[in-house]
Amino acid sequence: MLRDARCPGPIRLWVLNVAQGVVLAGVLMILVHTFGLQDMLAGPPGVAVFVIAATGCTISIHLVTIGRIQRQIRQAIAEATAGHRTPICLSCGFDCAASEGDYCPECGASLLISTSGRPLP
Repeated sequence: MLRDARCPGPIRLWVLNVAQGVVLAGVLMILVHTFGLQDMLAGPPGVAVFVIAATGCTISIHLVTIGRIQRQIRQAIAEATAGHRTPICLSCGFDCAASEGDYCPECGASLLISTSGRPLP
C-alpha cells in the first residue's frame, strides 16, 4: 500500500527536501541582491541569513511533503477498504481495529467507507 502511495524512504525524503530548501533559499538570496539589498547581506551576516533561510525553506518544504504523503496514504487506505469498515481513522489516524463501533472513539469520524472510497457521514 505504501508503494502505491509513492512514498520515498526517510533518507531520500530528507535529502530531496534539504536540496529543495537550499535551492529555494538561493533563489531568495538572488532576489534580495536583485532588489539592491546586497549591502545588508555582505560577510558573515549574509551567511547567517542564508543558513536561516535554507533551514526555514527546508522545514516548510518538508511539512508540505509530509502532508501530501499523509493524504496519499489516507486515500490508499480508503480505496483498499472501499465498501467496508476501515481499521484506521482517516481523520485522526487512530487505530480503530479493536473498536466495535462504526465511529472513531478518538474523534467521532465515521469508519465506514463507501464503495467510491469516501467516508460515509
